[in-house]
Amino acid sequence: MEKVVAGIDIGGTFTKLGIVDQEGKVYAETSISTDTHKEIGTYLEHLAGAIRNLLKEQQGKRRADALRFVIYMSIQQSLN
Repeated sequence: MEKVVAGIDIGGTFTKLGIVDQEGKVYAETSISTDTHKEIGTYLEHLAGAIRNLLKEQQGKRRADALRFVIYMSIQQSLN
């Protein structure tokens, strides 16, 4: 079974998530809206749900117990 990580790119409009292996192969991906949440708690709940759904898709195929989170925050929008 491959070891995988969850990559999370938090942008100003969308948050993109993916399950990838050490070589960068993408096994699953999705995105959620970043800027429509009025409260950070609601956003984090939505983000956690999206991560859980991606992991369910990979259950039995990948080593989810070895999952680590790599978070990249995009600040490009705030620079414009």
